[in-house]
Amino acid sequence: MRELLEVDLILRRGHDISGDATHYACDAYEFEDALHDDHLARGLELYRGPLLDGLYPETAELQHWLDEERERYRSLAADAAWTLAERYESKGSDLTSAARWARKAAKLARADERRIRRVMSLLDRAGDAAGAIDVYEEFARFLARELDVVPSEETQAIARVIRERRE
Repeated sequence: MRELLEVDLILRRGHDISGDATHYACDAYEFEDALHDDHLARGLELYRGPLLDGLYPETAELQHWLDEERERYRSLAADAAWTLAERYESKGSDLTSAARWARKAAKLARADERRIRRVMSLLDRAGDAAGAIDVYEEFARFLARELDVVPSEETQAIARVIRERRE
């Protein structure tokens, strides 16, 4: 490969093989770099779903590693989206952007019920009660489908209060 590319793309140290990132682009590395440099919106542009989606390794060890990395990247993206939502909300003047990022955080939160409640509350404060209820209902469907459980009483209570206020 080195001869073909005329570049030391592959580095080898003992039994470990790695790439020299100065010679290629990798959206996963760019994603992490953007988050590290506090370019959260740019990082979220780069996050397009699970790492190596559609790849199903033949070994349990590789599948375990891939599952952990997918979860790590999803969690990083969820944290970045929530941070942006909080920043826009704290400005007070751009609740539309806060709500947009909160919805993104909710989609990435999966089973993180604490974060779902925070997103619902932010959307409600931003005047988007319908959006808050949509987040709740999508979350309830996810829990039923994936885990065969219902949202906690605390989360249900928040949804009830929002619904009652709308009526």
